[in-house]
Amino acid sequence: LHPEMVAYIIVCKTPYFVVADETGNFTIPNLPAGSWKIKVWNEKLKQKQLDKTFEVKVEEGKEVTIDLEL
Repeated sequence: LHPEMVAYIIVCKTPYFVVADETGNFTIPNLPAGSWKIKVWNEKLKQKQLDKTFEVKVEEGKEVTIDLEL
């Protein structure tokens, strides 16, 4: 085995997910208005970071910008 053989499969209960770009920025298109919880995952994160949940409120027709600090 070598590092190039590693793969991860993440199963989500929602169609609203995204992979961040190389700078950590992301956009979730067509997210309905409402209150949402955001979870993050990366193979290098510690369990404490993986356990964090970020809440965001989306209003109809408005763009939301959030900073996620791990």
